[in-house]
Amino acid sequence: MPVYSDKESGLPPLPVGNTFPAGACAMGIFVQEQVMQSKQPQQLSFEAFCQRATIQMVTNRGRTAAVYFDGDLLRYVDAIGQRGLRQAHKGQVSNVLYLHSGLAPSDMARPALPTPDALADYPDLISKFPIAASLLGFFVERNHLGVLSARYCFPSDEEQKTLQHVMEAYGFLVERNERVSLLELVDRISSHCDVTDPRNRVAVEALRSGAGVSKYITH
Repeated sequence: MPVYSDKESGLPPLPVGNTFPAGACAMGIFVQEQVMQSKQPQQLSFEAFCQRATIQMVTNRGRTAAVYFDGDLLRYVDAIGQRGLRQAHKGQVSNVLYLHSGLAPSDMARPALPTPDALADYPDLISKFPIAASLLGFFVERNHLGVLSARYCFPSDEEQKTLQHVMEAYGFLVERNERVSLLELVDRISSHCDVTDPRNRVAVEALRSGAGVSKYITH
């Protein structure tokens, strides 16, 4: 199973802030904490969500409590304690899946997809939103050593070759210790590159194809 590392693929070196030099464990922990703090509720496991969420009883709202995430109101719920927090977390995951399901109006904003960790306790949501949930199974990731790998769905050898090129050309957009869905990588390419350029347009189309729901392979 071939993989691409920084050295093998000729990818440009990552910025210093995204690397973990020997003896810099404290820096690594700090960077990992920054990454965790940047995650949205639907990108966190329930346990991690609870570490950043608080719940308070309310009156005159027709609901039992209000859940706050990093100090900001997230939603109102019908229970207090863990039950209320669970309702808020699941509701956030469900809403985002809906926005990515094709059922939502096209002009509505689409936040980052939920992660597998966030979905772990909600198998009913995977059944309810099979298209959106299936997108989470196809990803690109870079481990702490800089090795890049991907899991994706491609029906043809030609499309597989295209994705290999995409990984070589755009893999630098994935940081160490990070996993992103293929559609998240599409967003990053669109933000950093001119998608009217034929090469970038082909890359975006290939990634969208690779996020399909048929059989997958690991590369």
